Amino acid sequence: MTGSGAPLLRVLVVDASAVVRQDVAALLRAAGGFEVSAAANAPAALQKLQRVRPEVVLLCIQPPDTAGLPLLRELVTRGVPVVVCVKARVRDEVVAREALRAGASTLLHWPVAGLRAHLAVVAGALAVTLLSAGRPSPRAPARQGTAVAVEPRPRPVLARTWARQVVAVGASTGGPAALRQLLSALPEDAPGLLVVQHMPEPFATSFARNLAEECRVTVRRAESGDRVCPGTALMAPGDQHLRLVACTGGLAVELSDEPPFRHHRPSVDVLFRSVAEVAGPDAVGVLLTGMGDDGADGLMAMLRAGAATFAQDEATSVVYGMPRAAVLRGAAEHSLPLDALPAAILDAASRRGPSPAHARPLHEDAG
Repeated sequence: MTGSGAPLLRVLVVDASAVVRQDVAALLRAAGGFEVSAAANAPAALQKLQRVRPEVVLLCIQPPDTAGLPLLRELVTRGVPVVVCVKARVRDEVVAREALRAGASTLLHWPVAGLRAHLAVVAGALAVTLLSAGRPSPRAPARQGTAVAVEPRPRPVLARTWARQVVAVGASTGGPAALRQLLSALPEDAPGLLVVQHMPEPFATSFARNLAEECRVTVRRAESGDRVCPGTALMAPGDQHLRLVACTGGLAVELSDEPPFRHHRPSVDVLFRSVAEVAGPDAVGVLLTGMGDDGADGLMAMLRAGAATFAQDEATSVVYGMPRAAVLRGAAEHSLPLDALPAAILDAASRRGPSPAHARPLHEDAG
């Protein structure tokens, strides 16, 4: 996972089960790039925190026992990134919600049954997640769970009329913290937003509820038929594609159970391509931190349809994969630090885009 000669990432694994601690430690050592320590409980973890100084903690919680949550809060206050593994037969939305609220960098779900077999399947994803959580860029934004200071603004009597009606946002690894900072900086009358964040369900729904408590815009899980309107951010569920569609008198969204597109469902590319086709120059596209290249082609489609397009810059991206792919393709008109994106989005939304006659044509191929 790390280049030759690169320093090992110090990981502390916290789990009550000695078998799980051994399995996870073996998994990470086999993946390469990790120096692994383990602790059975919170007191032992806090003792080892002083001695081994981990760069990231993998904290396993098995509902209904939530004793790990106080430890999570303590670690976050000390500035240590925490990847939370929820061990449950089904995904536990309550625990996920509390972990996100407490400041977890990201969430993983591991089924109790066949845990060892599941660890083998997710070995690569786990290693990358820990590396991403433990070594963000020096100028990366505040970690997920860290409150972003926003000066209160008086609520407008009337919402502004935006020249561009919809803002489409895509994110993956590192996205929860980036989305929190981005959305919490937008006013309550911001243009309508559509968001795809790679995160399994129901964690994605829990994350939307957390954001709703912290942002001035209304944030909620999208449902088929929802209208796109100012002051509302509609987030894709963790297991369905989100598309923009035209409807009588405006724009709406639809959800789809179609197969994953290039291994992703929801897919940022699927969202962005639908926005390019339906909204054209009346849209803004934003690609945030994340692994891989999902969204890069879709952002190019938006640009060619006349939309304003942005990518988060390398210095503030936890993982500069998706934004980098967009920049290399020439799909992003502007590459900006995360803290500069809210104002840039609002400025772009206030300006009319080029007419469809002057917009560049979309690629013929959709794949």
